[in-house]
Amino acid sequence: MKKIIMLILAFTSLEFQAVANTFQEPQKVVAISGVKMRTAPSLSAKLVKIVGYGEEVHIIDTVQGIQRIEWLEGNWVKGIVDGREGYVFNGFLSRLPIPMNEYELTRRDADATYPLISWTENHFNPIAQADTVEGEDYIKEVQYFEDGIILTKKESIYSFDVVLHIPGIRVGDAYNLLRSTMLTRTERELFEENTLFIKNREDNIDKVTIDIDAPIEIIKTHDGVDILVSSFQSICGMTGF
Repeated sequence: MKKIIMLILAFTSLEFQAVANTFQEPQKVVAISGVKMRTAPSLSAKLVKIVGYGEEVHIIDTVQGIQRIEWLEGNWVKGIVDGREGYVFNGFLSRLPIPMNEYELTRRDADATYPLISWTENHFNPIAQADTVEGEDYIKEVQYFEDGIILTKKESIYSFDVVLHIPGIRVGDAYNLLRSTMLTRTERELFEENTLFIKNREDNIDKVTIDIDAPIEIIKTHDGVDILVSSFQSICGMTGF
């Protein structure tokens, strides 16, 4: 197994200033173990409650100043959950739908190719007819969905490759989405242990690789994120989509 390299970024303390907003679109907790709601925007502030995985946080204020906790970038936000107010770090929140259905989860093999396709087709509406290209030894299909989402599937006798482009999200959103597709704790541990975070010259993480049997790459683009997942064919001959 490839040696594990993890970049853990220290929490940077910045001056906080709350910005009053009207209610924003609720965001869901994507941390499997839940996220801590606190009385103030600080890791040392008193705990209000633990907000569970998949629960919605109704955000009413955003705190200025980007923070890094572990490797995740985000802001502290003031939110309401079950009538209780507190501050939550939004690196553990997402506007993306949470994979909950059986067909959006792996089959105990940590292969996220088909779960990622199912998640996309289940939660987003197509806006145009798919483009299909047949080569000598491959078939490629490009699907276009609302919100600028583009799903590309390419199948050959060697591999099945999926590229999902999602505008307007962070690298951390994509990482948490993929980790959420892992069905078992063993798969999630394998996923996390084989993660490599790659920083750019500005000391920001703009690429993540997960070196497992069905390898994954998450790449920051000019307008969002590309997710690349590959699984390798065990038999000769293409089966189609």
